[in-house]
Amino acid sequence: MTTTKSTTETLGVQVFGLALRGPGHRLEGQPCQDAWRGVTLPDGAGVAVADGLGSRPQSAHGARQATAAAHRAFREWRRHPEVEPVWFLRLLEAHWRLAVAPFPPAECSTTCLFAAWTAQAGLTVAALGDGAIIFRESGSPARLLSTRPEKDAINETRALGAEHRLNDWTILQLRPTPPWVVILATDGIADDLDSARLDTISDWLVNEVAPMPASQRRAKLRAALNTWPVPGHSDDKTIAALLHP
Repeated sequence: MTTTKSTTETLGVQVFGLALRGPGHRLEGQPCQDAWRGVTLPDGAGVAVADGLGSRPQSAHGARQATAAAHRAFREWRRHPEVEPVWFLRLLEAHWRLAVAPFPPAECSTTCLFAAWTAQAGLTVAALGDGAIIFRESGSPARLLSTRPEKDAINETRALGAEHRLNDWTILQLRPTPPWVVILATDGIADDLDSARLDTISDWLVNEVAPMPASQRRAKLRAALNTWPVPGHSDDKTIAALLHP
């Protein structure tokens, strides 16, 4: 399940996204192992995406619960933005552990990326495992905030439910100048990102997709992900955005 509102009551911040089951899982009759969730509140907004590890039997459940845990942790943390973000991560992991029960965490392993904004704390982005965070602010080109060290082995994905330390999370705090946008993508999209096209992707989401009514926006994203221009790519695909006009 995903939760989103297309506009906020006060801040003017917008959140939207879509998780799409890939061709491989459709052929196998398997559920989508990606998930996303967004929330807009009078005093802040947040969005999370997750990609369950395909080798784990309850990865789809783990991914859904990761985005729900990020949602719950953000709702609590936003009331105390002076608290360091590392405690947000601890809270997120605790919520996730409780939410996946009674399944063992190792059966539910999933990556997790999130972006959260409040007027007091600014923008916080964090990621555990594969995926991509694209960021663009007023007057600057889009840039990729890497979530995986260059020398990290592909088969050593760090994830909730897999062995990791708190400092395996990538975390950044920014105070961007509006307009700005943060785009989160699971590796079904991130693996094929061309750095030369980051501006094109952000322009498309901000200028074409964001102004649409919610139902049209979902249809637009679904059509784009269904025709993602990578021949033979069978992975699930999720993209979500948090933007401040």
